[in-house]
Amino acid sequence: MGLTENSKSKPHCFVLKSFGLIALFVSLTGYATEQQIQQQVDAFIQSQYKDHVLELVSDNEIGQLKRFYEHSGGRVSIFWIYQTGNVWLEKLTLIKVQDDGYSELSSISFNGVVDSTKKIGEQLVIQLRTYDESDPRCCPSKKTTLRYRIYNSDLVKL
Repeated sequence: MGLTENSKSKPHCFVLKSFGLIALFVSLTGYATEQQIQQQVDAFIQSQYKDHVLELVSDNEIGQLKRFYEHSGGRVSIFWIYQTGNVWLEKLTLIKVQDDGYSELSSISFNGVVDSTKKIGEQLVIQLRTYDESDPRCCPSKKTTLRYRIYNSDLVKL
C-alpha cells in the first residue's frame, strides 16, 4: 500500500495510525495488504536466485517477475521467467501469503512463449505460442489459449 501524492502531505501520525489500523484489520480478518503481497512476491522471486559454485561449470539460476494476481484466501498467482544459462522457462506459481512469509502451493512450466495473461474472476487465461512441428527452436508459432482455475492449493487446467 504505497503513499500517493495526496497522502504525502498528511502528517506522519495519520500514516502511522492508518498503518496500525491496517495491521489490526489483517490480524482480525486474515487478509494480507497490498504491501505484504508485494513483499512476498518479491521474496519468492528473490528465492529463485541461486549462485552456483565458481569452480564448477554451471550457471546461476534467476527468477524474473512478469506479473502477479491476487486471489481469495491469501493466494497469489505469479507469472515469472526462470533462467539459467541459455535456458529459460515461463512459469506460473501459486503461493499463499501468510503472516510470516509465504508457502509455495503449486507450479507449472510452459513450453513456449506466454503472450498475455489475464484474470477473470478466479480463472487465469493465458495466451501462449507453442511449437508446431516445423517451427525452429527460436520461433513458436502455434497460438493456444489455456485456462486455469485455482482449486484449494492447486492450479487446475480447464
